[in-house]
Amino acid sequence: MKRRGMIRGLAIALGLLAIACVAVAVLLPSLYQHRVLDAVPTPTADAGGSTGMEVAKQPSRLRPELAKSGWVFVGLEPGAWWFTVSPPCYHALSSADPGGYDGPRAFDMIMRQHPDLPGLLRDMDVDVERDLVEIGGFECGSKFCVYSAMVLRQPERLRLALEALTRAPGVTSGTVELVEPGHFVATYSAVRAVKMHLRLVELDWSGRDAKRVDGWTRDAMRATHLVLAYFDDASPEGWDQLSQAARRFDEVEALVPDTRQRCIAGVLKSLKDVPVPGITMARARVMIVAPPVSVDDWLAPALGFSTSPMVAARIVLSPPLRRKTLMGWQKKAGKWIDESGREWLPLIAGPVSDDDWRILRAIVGAALEVRLEGEELVVSLGTRNLDVGEAEQILRLLRHRK
Repeated sequence: MKRRGMIRGLAIALGLLAIACVAVAVLLPSLYQHRVLDAVPTPTADAGGSTGMEVAKQPSRLRPELAKSGWVFVGLEPGAWWFTVSPPCYHALSSADPGGYDGPRAFDMIMRQHPDLPGLLRDMDVDVERDLVEIGGFECGSKFCVYSAMVLRQPERLRLALEALTRAPGVTSGTVELVEPGHFVATYSAVRAVKMHLRLVELDWSGRDAKRVDGWTRDAMRATHLVLAYFDDASPEGWDQLSQAARRFDEVEALVPDTRQRCIAGVLKSLKDVPVPGITMARARVMIVAPPVSVDDWLAPALGFSTSPMVAARIVLSPPLRRKTLMGWQKKAGKWIDESGREWLPLIAGPVSDDDWRILRAIVGAALEVRLEGEELVVSLGTRNLDVGEAEQILRLLRHRK
């Protein structure tokens, strides 16, 4: 049980690192530009228990569409970048082995960085471990929009989040206005005047057959609302046009042999100096899934996993990547992992012994496939990438682990 927990902890650490890389690369520049401050004081009610909130009498309704890998909650324009993250995926991975993994969890780490957030969530009657079904972002105009599909038992309390923002340290003035049912606008001044929109949309599951989908996708049907956030200079037109949205997932779902139990999916573009200075990531398709264990997965069952996790990506770089350059990158990456990975991994996965590190390096080395196909860099990392001989070699290491 201990070895399973160790391997699972290391796997989840890599998953958290992947989420952090996507979030930083896509969101950080725009968030810094708008100065959305971290410290958020918890709003308090007056003596009579009122929070002074107007109630949206009849919010908009939205009917999610079904792609192969799960539900689609927002419209996606052709050629635009977008990404979606499934928090239940990581809850399931971290709790699938009772008594095994007891390391850091994604939301525990966030809560420690934002000590006022738990109180604000309690006031909103939101439990992130259960109520947050999906989060994501997408290109809207030249800016970005973010959204969350979630369970809101008291949706009128969503205004608390905006009111807290207007009272954050560094904000000199701020107001919150209900401009139409389910549409709030927060106007505040920090470095400059900013308007942030928050739209509350009720989800309509009528006519959606829960019997046709896997367990995780079925569980997502608990979500009651979509929350859409964007700044005033964004252009969110078409976000509620879902008739063609599910087809936008086809190009990322083609990356993996089994699309069930989606963790992360997205299309990214125009990221400069990624992965090295002077190189632009012109476009990337990314898919991370954790479907039930496959019959051709020799390693996952031996480790006690109930899923066959896989990370897959196809990346177009500018200027185009050459095979000689790729080989040089792989050597440098291996050296960096050996020199630096041993230092940062314990920060998110707990203590890592020399045996643990050797086993992890062996798993990654066998499970990682990297190749060039035309101008595309193809990357795949998954337990089902190992053949039976490679899996047996990993198991021998585990048996002799001290």
